[in-house]
Amino acid sequence: MKISFFWIPARDSFDAEVELNEFLASHRIVQVEKGFVSAADGPGWSVCVQSQPQSTAQAAAQPKEKNSKIDYREVLDEESFRIFAILRSWRKEKAAEQSVPIYTVATNEQLARISRERVQTQSGLEQIDGFGPSRIGKYGQELVALCQQTMSAPARP
Repeated sequence: MKISFFWIPARDSFDAEVELNEFLASHRIVQVEKGFVSAADGPGWSVCVQSQPQSTAQAAAQPKEKNSKIDYREVLDEESFRIFAILRSWRKEKAAEQSVPIYTVATNEQLARISRERVQTQSGLEQIDGFGPSRIGKYGQELVALCQQTMSAPARP
C-alpha cells in the first residue's frame, strides 16, 4: 500500500486541489483521511491518501471507471479481511430484512475501516465517514456487539 500526503491551503487552493484531484483520478484509492489544521503557513486541509500500487502498464490497461472495484482480500491483512467478511454477511442479512440496498446499511469502505481499525464502540463508529446519528441509531448497537464478539473470537485455522 502506498501513502501520499497533500496540503490544501484554505485560501488560494486551486492548484493544490487540481493536484489532489488528478492523483485521485489516476490511482486506485483505498482510503482517504483528512483534517483541518492550523499550520505556520496558515490554515488548511491535511490529506492522507492510501492507494494500491499498480504498474504503469496496469494503470494504462484499466478502463477509467468511476466505480472501479477494490479487492479487499488484497488490501486488508488476513485478520481484517476475516472481520470484514463477517461484517459483510451481517450487512447482507440486515439489508434483506429491511428490503433496502446493502450500501444503505454500510458501504464496503466503511466495513473495511471498521475491520482495519478494530472499532468496538459507538464512539469509534462516529469516526467512520458516513456513520452519523441516523445510521448509528439504526445499526450501532447491533454492529458494535457483532464487532466485539468477532474481534474477541480467535481466527479459525
